[in-house]
Amino acid sequence: MAAALAAIGSGEAAKEAFVAEVRRERPLLQAALAAIGARTWPSRANFVTAYVPDAAAFSSALAAEGIRIRSWPGKPGRDGMIRITCPGDEAEFDYLLGALERIGRLG
Repeated sequence: MAAALAAIGSGEAAKEAFVAEVRRERPLLQAALAAIGARTWPSRANFVTAYVPDAAAFSSALAAEGIRIRSWPGKPGRDGMIRITCPGDEAEFDYLLGALERIGRLG
């Protein structure tokens, strides 16, 4: 809630810059995931959803890099699905891309 209030208080220009950054990041994140063997779906949101062979291992590998993502272990129809939020920050996004490179090719 505090983050949302801070974002609202930062003004229209800051919001527009954030949205523009997310729009820049989203196709790059999709490409980075595809490069390591993940299958992504089209998105217009602030996140990318993908299928990976082992979502639990993928989530753990990113967690070891300090990055938390969403997955649904044991959920019927969602096994192997992950969701990564675009950070909307160039430095954080570069770190995410580096972490994906360090994880390397999937299964």
